[in-house]
Amino acid sequence: FFSSRRRHTRCREVSWARRCVQETALLLFIAFTLISAYCKKGIDLTEPIRDIACFKKEMFDLVIARCFRSYGAIDPYCQSNLRALSQAGIPADIYLNPCVCLLYTSP
Repeated sequence: FFSSRRRHTRCREVSWARRCVQETALLLFIAFTLISAYCKKGIDLTEPIRDIACFKKEMFDLVIARCFRSYGAIDPYCQSNLRALSQAGIPADIYLNPCVCLLYTSP
């Protein structure tokens, strides 16, 4: 009686563990599939664009251009870069570095 009861309990434990592993593997597969489906290939642009064909050749989905420098100046290449990207049909966004020099004063 006791040996068959232990065997049945052990089978339930193995079955439960196997089901947990299968469900975890399925969830990981779904998570990685969703993540890869929403990934985009992009680049952070801080220099002037010299050859827009290079961006098309590399098949960037998005370009993020710097438009404000960390020392408090507007990036001189921002406008021309955004114009070139727009004409090439490449989606672009901008980022602004905060001017830390204005936030802190010397004691």
